[in-house]
Amino acid sequence: MAPAVFVAYVPSFAASAFDIRFSTRRLSQREKELVAKVEAVLEDCAKKSGIKLPQIVWRVQDIGEINAIAYAHNRVCFTKGILHKYGDTQAGIERLAGVAAHEIGHLRNWDTRTNMLLHYLTLPVNLGVGLANTTINRIPIIGLIFTLATVVFRLPCDIAHFLNGSTSQFQEYQADRFAGKLMNSVGISEFLDDISNVSELPGDKFSDWLMRTHPPSELRHDELTREAR
Repeated sequence: MAPAVFVAYVPSFAASAFDIRFSTRRLSQREKELVAKVEAVLEDCAKKSGIKLPQIVWRVQDIGEINAIAYAHNRVCFTKGILHKYGDTQAGIERLAGVAAHEIGHLRNWDTRTNMLLHYLTLPVNLGVGLANTTINRIPIIGLIFTLATVVFRLPCDIAHFLNGSTSQFQEYQADRFAGKLMNSVGISEFLDDISNVSELPGDKFSDWLMRTHPPSELRHDELTREAR
């Protein structure tokens, strides 16, 4: 329990560790100017909707994928791909604000804190199992016994990750609802339209469908439309 308790009381340490884990960085000057415009849109919408926004630490991930993520207790990260796609235009800034609002929804709903605590809670178990697999589990007979023991030992962690993952699609819908309420569906609906033409499944196997973390963008768009009525 010690790592999870520690990060609960010192979240800035955990956030910095996740910066390294996700290979994110601070914003360049040009990116700061662009994100400042996104923040202005968010703050204007927040005043109109009466929603208090948390203090956000913005990060960038140097990959071409069109995406954004929220993590730790206060991080929202844009990929270079999404910043380059939408750029410094009014429509682009609205889309970036809509995407950011969705990620802020994850922060507000404590989805990211739950993931962070779960990661650090299971970290000692994963390290212990990894150490056992490279040492004692390689010994004949004794290794077999310890291998079975480690499977049983990490079972609660696997169950916790499975249960948390099983709610991921619900969490996405909830974050969409927050973004729709904050932005009056501006930006996020257009972004979902943009990605609806992109293949969202890595394959056509049942396991691919079972393990998907996000609902189909068409269904997310339907949900936002119903909420806006």
